[in-house]
Amino acid sequence: MPHPEVTSSAGLAEIAEVLIGLGRGMRTSTDGSVLVAVARAGADHVRGARWASVTVTHHGHFRTLAATAPVAQHADALQHELGAGPGVDPAPGEDVYRCGDLAERCRWPVLGARLHQRLGLASLMSFRLHLVGEPETVAALHLYSDAPKAFGDDALTTGGLLAAHGALAVSAQLHRQRAKHLDRALAPAREIGTAVGVLMARYGIPRPEALEMLRAAAQDSHRPVAEIAAEVTDTEIHRLPPMPTATPGRPRAVTGATP
Repeated sequence: MPHPEVTSSAGLAEIAEVLIGLGRGMRTSTDGSVLVAVARAGADHVRGARWASVTVTHHGHFRTLAATAPVAQHADALQHELGAGPGVDPAPGEDVYRCGDLAERCRWPVLGARLHQRLGLASLMSFRLHLVGEPETVAALHLYSDAPKAFGDDALTTGGLLAAHGALAVSAQLHRQRAKHLDRALAPAREIGTAVGVLMARYGIPRPEALEMLRAAAQDSHRPVAEIAAEVTDTEIHRLPPMPTATPGRPRAVTGATP
C-alpha cells in the first residue's frame, strides 16, 4: 500500500484512524495481536518503510515480539547475535536512530555491513519505546528498508506517533504475561490449600496435620504434592476414605483418594 504523506490532511486522517484502531486493540487484545498491528502499521504507514518489528531486551534476554516478515526477524537476530544495534545497545538519552546508508554510515559498522550484505537492507530507523515501570527493559520499534535514505522527516513524525502507542502496547503485553506466569506459579499453592481444607472438613483435623497427610501421600507415591492435592480436590467429600491410622511420627498417607 502507498505510504501517506503525513503532512497532508488525508495522511493525517489515515494515521489518526490507525491510531484509534490500535487504541481499541490495546483495550481488547489478550494475545499480543496488537503488537503485530503496531509493526504492520509501521510497515504500511511510515513513508519509506518496507518491513517492521518490535523487540524487547531485558537483562540480556532479547526477543522479537512481532515482525511483518522474515527479513525483519533476521535483522533483529543479527542485532542480538552481535550485541549491537538500537534494539540492544541504544545511545543513552536517544529516542530515535536513523540511518540511510547501512553499508557505510551505521553507528555499528559490523551490524550495518551484515544487514546490507546478508539481507540487502540500506536504511534503518528505530524508535525507543519507553515502557511504564520497566526502566531496565529496552524496547524498540524497528523500520527497515532496502532503499537508501528511505526515511525523511515525515517518517520521523509518523513513526513517533506509532512508537507512543507501541510503548503502551508492549507495557500492557508484558504486564499480561507476568500476570499469567504468576497465576500459573500460584496454581499449585491454591490447589494444595483447597485440598487441605477438604481434609480438615472430612477428618476434623488441624491444618498442619492435613498438610502432613498430603506430604506423606506424595512421598509414598513419589508424586508431587500438588498432584495429590488435585486428586483430593476432585473427589467428592463424602467419597473420601476414612481417617487413616497414624504411624509414630506422622499420619499415614491418604489412599484411594480418587474414585
